[in-house]
Order: sequence, then structure tokens, then C-alpha cells
Amino acid sequence: MKEQATNGDISLTNFYARRVLRIFPVAYLYLAVVAVLTVLFSFDMPLLPLVKAALYLSNTDVITEARPWLTGHYWSLSVEEQYYVIFPFILTRGVRAFMIVAVATLVMIPISNYAYAHGYFHQGLPSFVCQVLRNLGGPIVGSIAAILTFRDRRSINIPERYRSMTSILLFAAAAVLSTNTIVTVPAFISQMLIAVMIIINIKPYNGFMFTFLNSKILMWIGVLSYSLYIWQQLFTANMPWAEAYPPITNSPWLNLIPLFLVSYLSYNFFEKPLLSLRQKLSRVPNAAVTTPSS
Repeated sequence: MKEQATNGDISLTNFYARRVLRIFPVAYLYLAVVAVLTVLFSFDMPLLPLVKAALYLSNTDVITEARPWLTGHYWSLSVEEQYYVIFPFILTRGVRAFMIVAVATLVMIPISNYAYAHGYFHQGLPSFVCQVLRNLGGPIVGSIAAILTFRDRRSINIPERYRSMTSILLFAAAAVLSTNTIVTVPAFISQMLIAVMIIINIKPYNGFMFTFLNSKILMWIGVLSYSLYIWQQLFTANMPWAEAYPPITNSPWLNLIPLFLVSYLSYNFFEKPLLSLRQKLSRVPNAAVTTPSS
């Protein structure tokens, strides 16, 4: 939308090139490292799940139903890539068309989930569609929030003294709903609550939540977030080296130290050079359009 406001059109070619540079290199680096470690140390990592992760199909039962721990987290990366296959094209048809399709998809998700859970559409293309729909709510809700924020250019109008408490209540409600222990609701309901919380905190104010969300440590974690996501499975549970010296090597908390170190190195020496190339493909100068959301 920034690009359209600046240039009058949208280059999907450049968009996909930027996405590829942001997502693919580190994603495939991790898979290559896992493949090498599997050969050297006989990890329990079959070939087919690696191929499945490389094709961004880990949220489906295509190729194989197995989803080993080391590539288990690629299910959400697969959701993101599948979202990019469809929805950017719809946005080029206009915001109205995008919103209609987005809302219609959100309505379809719980219907599809119910049908799939009760034994319908378990084979062929209908099964694949149900599995893809299952988790599309997250990126759709995020996109709707970004569009509304971009067009409105302001946050939700709540008095400053209530914003932190409202944010905490929204976050708590989202956490409770996402556990599905009290009431079963579509996942995108809790995601909507988080989106509202973010919008409330876009506009600066003197409050705990705004200060916390903009703290240096949280912003640093945000910078490393994609690398942390990619490398997490090697360090957070089922560590391949867990039994080497169990008091240390089997501790998820102590393994957070090498996780952050690897993520830091991955970002600074592998991702960062590619991000500069990605910026060259942007048709929107950094200061061309001022908007409250990034």
C-alpha cells in the first residue's frame, strides 16, 4: 500500500523478490545444516520431511504425514508462504476486494475445521484445502489490521490512562482463548485481540505497555526474531546433544544461550547482507510515506 501510494502501482515481482531474500536463505541454510548433522551424527531426520519443509508444505500431509521435531516448526513458515501465493494478487485488485476475500476466508476457517474434524474432506484436494485454511487466520488478521491502520493513520481512541490496562486484559484474554480450555473458539479470535492490542500501542503514550513494547531488549529480540524462529528446534527441546552432559546439555534454559548466539551470528553475517540487497528492490524510500505501522 505504501508502494501504491508512492508510485501509483504495485510490482509483485519486486514484492516476491524481497520476500524470497528475507525468508528463503536462512530457512534453507537451517535445512542444510540439519541435513549435514543428520549424516555426521545419525540424527533421526528422514529425507522426506526435509523435502516437505523445503517446499513449505509442513502444515499438510502431502508427501508424508511425519513431522519430526527438527522441522516441526516449519508448519507456520509454510502457512506464511501459502498466504503469499494467493493474497498479494487479490490486493492488487483493490483493498475492497482484499477485505471481502479476507473476511470470507475467516468465516470459512471454522466451518472447514469442523468438517475436517468430523471426518469430511480427508482425501485429495479438499483435504489439502482444509489443511491450508486451518491456520490462515493469523496472517489474514495481521493484514486486515495493517490495512485499517494504514488507511486510518491513528490508533484506537482510548484514553491514555486506560491503554496499558486494556492492553494487558486483551493479552490475557487472547492467552486464555488460545488454550481452548474454557471455551473453544477459532484461533483468529485471539489473534484479533492481539491485533487490537498492537493498534492501541502504535501511538506513543506514557504507560507501562508502550514502554515495555518499545524497550531495547524487546526490540533487539524483534530484530533477531526470524533467526530465533528458524534455529529454535536445535536448542529448545530434544537437543541432539542432550545426553552429552545432561545437567547442562539437557537444559532448555541453558541452551537458550547458544540459541541466541547462533541467531545473532545468523542475522549479522548471513541475513543482514541480504537485507541490504532487499532494500535496493524496494520502490518505497524509507521516508516516502509516513505510517504508524511498519
